[in-house]
Amino acid sequence: MEEHKNDKKERTNERTTGGPSKCEKFISQRLSRIADIRIRRAEILDANAKEGDERREEEEEEMAEKEEKEEDEEDEDEDEEKEVCSFSVTRRARANEKEVVKKEEEEEEEEEEEEKVEEEEEERREPSVAGEDEG
Repeated sequence: MEEHKNDKKERTNERTTGGPSKCEKFISQRLSRIADIRIRRAEILDANAKEGDERREEEEEEMAEKEEKEEDEEDEDEDEEKEVCSFSVTRRARANEKEVVKKEEEEEEEEEEEEKVEEEEEERREPSVAGEDEG
């Protein structure tokens, strides 16, 4: 009972002196806790946002690296295609050169054969011409 009387006196004194009552103290403590909780939440949200930004940056970097690798692979494929094309063009050119050389050789052989045939014909004619001279 004495405690109750003392509490009542304190409340009365606080009211008369203008100090905060127990209720006001409780409310102010509660509000400060709420403010602390909100501050912590804001800090957590900021940290999460920073982590999210870092993750996004990392993902963007990874995507950029993947794109670069794909571009490099495409460039390599194009280079290989060019090499294959140039190789086939070179091969065709060589084949064409070989064909030209073969044709030239064949023409030379034909000319040589024609010359031989002409020489043989001339040799045949010469004895007959020589025979006519004798006769």
